[in-house]
Amino acid sequence: MVDWYKVPLLNIVYDLFFDDAPTMEQVTGVMNVFGLLNGLNLSTTFALLTLFQNQDVEEVRFKELGHDVYGQFEDMVVLALACVCTALIQLIALFLFTGTINFDDSKGKFSKGAFEAWWWYNRWLFVLELVFSALGITFLILGVQAAYILQHAIDEDDAEKMMFKFGLSNFLGFLLCGFLIPVFILSAGLASRQNFLDKNSEVAQVAAGSSTS
Repeated sequence: MVDWYKVPLLNIVYDLFFDDAPTMEQVTGVMNVFGLLNGLNLSTTFALLTLFQNQDVEEVRFKELGHDVYGQFEDMVVLALACVCTALIQLIALFLFTGTINFDDSKGKFSKGAFEAWWWYNRWLFVLELVFSALGITFLILGVQAAYILQHAIDEDDAEKMMFKFGLSNFLGFLLCGFLIPVFILSAGLASRQNFLDKNSEVAQVAAGSSTS
């Protein structure tokens, strides 16, 4: 049988969605984080939507920058707004239903089995929440970068330099340091934790066997 906790990277997915169900307190904590994150994203998106006034639009739309930067800006802001609003609507649904659902059995006691059965399906809504939140942040960052180029680039060469710098920062900062390195560290931490638990279990079994002999 495969010990998924010892498989790099896949152990994170297994721990999040296929291992034991979290507690309701943990679920609520995650929803609060999503709410704070997407609330901040929405306020930033609204700021981008009103960034350029009518007179500014005429100026930046026809800047000769070698690329349709204004078109990219429009696309990124619209997509960011769509993803952030989708994540917030999903979050509202989660709060409404988790705030009213009851997991008590016929004896009035909390039923772990009922909660696990509920979590088996509803965890996929958390996956969607994570996906749309991540997409919202990505489109928002690209939109901010496009707005900066529109405001500060003087000509095509200037725009190319800025695009190169932003592309480099996106790769080194957001993708490498912000995502890949943390994922590898978290994966190594899960594997290390499982190795420790396995060794403790083996020691306990040896101690139990020696005490009975």
